[in-house]
Amino acid sequence: MNRVSTGKIIKNDYAAFLMTIGGPIALAISAFTAFYGFVPHLRGRSGQEVDPQSAIVICVAAGLVTVLLLFMLAKRISRLKRILQTGSKLIAIVTDVAFFKDRGRVEFHYIHDGENIHAGTAIMKNKETEAIIPGAQIEVVIDSANPKKALIVRLYCSA
Repeated sequence: MNRVSTGKIIKNDYAAFLMTIGGPIALAISAFTAFYGFVPHLRGRSGQEVDPQSAIVICVAAGLVTVLLLFMLAKRISRLKRILQTGSKLIAIVTDVAFFKDRGRVEFHYIHDGENIHAGTAIMKNKETEAIIPGAQIEVVIDSANPKKALIVRLYCSA
């Protein structure tokens, strides 16, 4: 059995990646706000001024958001590892791969217990995920609790 890699999960899984970067971004914005006294605007030079008490509230909220995101990330990684370690391996056929900016989606189908199942997963755009092409055969692991959910083995496991 291939070894499940936390690094590959974070690099390739869209939800895990967002949970990983969300906390540090929230903390950076709150630290900027506390230090400079205003919330930066996404575009342009101006921002919204913030009084010191509000800056403290923003920092506490960012800390809580970070803790929540880290908890959710740990749960997601744990769930993905459980599926990859206990699920059944099958061969699936990629039906579609689409990317938009830094993210994408892979759609595939496989046969489980005589049923043709169509599934998909949200992914990050990188060299490894861009190498997946429609029509390719890929190894997937299906969730034993829900056979309509499957994970692409090579995106989460290292040899």
